[in-house]
Amino acid sequence: MRSMIKAMLGRLGYDVVRTNRSAFAFTAHARRLGIDLVFDVGANIGQYALQLRSSGYAARIISFEPVIEAYAELARRSRADPDWTVLNLALGSEIGEATLNVGQQTEMSSFHRIRDRHAELHAWARMGHAQSTSVTRLDEIFDTYAGPDDRVLLKMDVQGFETEVMAGARRSLSRIAAIQMEMAVMPSYSDQPDMLTQVNFLETAGFRLVDLVNGGRDREGCLIEVDGFFVRS
Repeated sequence: MRSMIKAMLGRLGYDVVRTNRSAFAFTAHARRLGIDLVFDVGANIGQYALQLRSSGYAARIISFEPVIEAYAELARRSRADPDWTVLNLALGSEIGEATLNVGQQTEMSSFHRIRDRHAELHAWARMGHAQSTSVTRLDEIFDTYAGPDDRVLLKMDVQGFETEVMAGARRSLSRIAAIQMEMAVMPSYSDQPDMLTQVNFLETAGFRLVDLVNGGRDREGCLIEVDGFFVRS
């Protein structure tokens, strides 16, 4: 699977380079693109936002986290940072209420059902309980936080819900300078699009893949998912 993905990306003109997630050069990308606003969708307890701060990014962050217990910790961590806004809310393609499957490790929570085989192989990926959560579309709230001159990065780590988030951001995408998104090499959830589908979708939407960062691996060392960084063409 890993060699097949690499070969497919090679035909598209991309190469996968082994690196460390903590060494991801967000700061270089942000400075080059002039990013001054980050929509952090699927914030969990604030790991990504804190990584941004430690990398030197000092501008605004809007974090979205629907899991109640994760949001409580996210709110605590953000309290002393006036440029970090946190919302107990999910983004999707429709406005309303939805049932979220909350993982035993909350970062695995998803609106999709985890695949049985993945849960069997990875105990940490199993679901614990369900909760109802509010969902809105990025298009509905984009102008609340983003001004006409803001340079926006949309980061998504939403466990298979990326397509729905982007479907709710059709108007907003034209005002987004870059996207960082977790993509599945081997989908872990039902109805989760794979990496090549996501790359093709974003290229059609006017974004170009410029960076890949290794993500989680299975017991055999094969990639399960990888983070992609896209910029507007």
